[in-house]
Amino acid sequence: MIKKLRPPNVHPKKGRWYLVKNNKWTSLSRIDEGMRELYRRLAMLDDGTAPGNLLSIFVKYAEPPKGPMLKLAPSTQKQYSYFMFGTERAQGMLGRIFGHKMPDEVGPDDIAVFLQQCEDTGGPSTGNRAKGCLSSVFEFAMRHKWAKRNPCRGVRRNKETASKVRIKSSAELSQKMDEAPYHFAPVMQFAYLLGVRQIDIIKMEMSAITPDGIRYFESKTKKPAWHPWTPTLRELVREILEQRHARMTHQYVNKYRKPRVLPVHDRLFTNRFGKPLTMWGIISNMRRLEAEGWSFRTIRPKAQNDGGDKNVIGHTGQMREVYTKERKLVPVR
Repeated sequence: MIKKLRPPNVHPKKGRWYLVKNNKWTSLSRIDEGMRELYRRLAMLDDGTAPGNLLSIFVKYAEPPKGPMLKLAPSTQKQYSYFMFGTERAQGMLGRIFGHKMPDEVGPDDIAVFLQQCEDTGGPSTGNRAKGCLSSVFEFAMRHKWAKRNPCRGVRRNKETASKVRIKSSAELSQKMDEAPYHFAPVMQFAYLLGVRQIDIIKMEMSAITPDGIRYFESKTKKPAWHPWTPTLRELVREILEQRHARMTHQYVNKYRKPRVLPVHDRLFTNRFGKPLTMWGIISNMRRLEAEGWSFRTIRPKAQNDGGDKNVIGHTGQMREVYTKERKLVPVR
């Protein structure tokens, strides 16, 4: 496997990789550091020439400062990095299957076979995500004339089963909100009242509170969102601000009897210590609630379901109907 993935003019010696040109041996990386580190070191020595196989293009796609992958969401970056490079214990599926090939050696039939293999092994959605990653890499390669075409275009995705995770009833959601810790219950109420995405709640800043309502830019669509004031929303935001101020200014002495360093940030939602709310904070609080069959993300479609004809989530057309999962069927006459 190492021989197939080894780039040209690179040779092993005493546990390290060396680039040999004009009888000059340039040290790159240790062999046990893996192929990603090898190609990263090669990219640092790039003299402007085109890269070799797809694994070297993976590195250019993912490495700073101009790598397009750095413009994606952190969760997407982590997923793409896993697909291309894997971990210390397992090689990435894209690097293992396509890494040793040149860009023009990959055709649509190879992509179709890859998707079929993922479907046969019980991971159709994983194959679709990996295909999206590979397609993005080929688009990047085409912009630099390293590839002539994108073989992922025109290849049908695997069929995915719709998620069945949902909140059974409004009474169940109301009960869990009452059982939630005092610092987390307003977060759930805010998500349910406005249908805000989980990532937008985490990133929402104090500047989102304006005289005419809640205004912010959605992280997913980059579009502005506006929720005008209502008596319920105004009272909820007032409670959130009071709790935020109390947590961030509360003076206490820790177990080492040292004065507390007060947190300073612009995030609207905080944990019980006044620090910014994080993804893991939401996950841990939901685990304590022991909600059966649903998670914090399910509150958003539930908000649309209970909203009736009111457009809570800001979607129009068919995308809005996707979130409205509990509408009653109208008999055909």
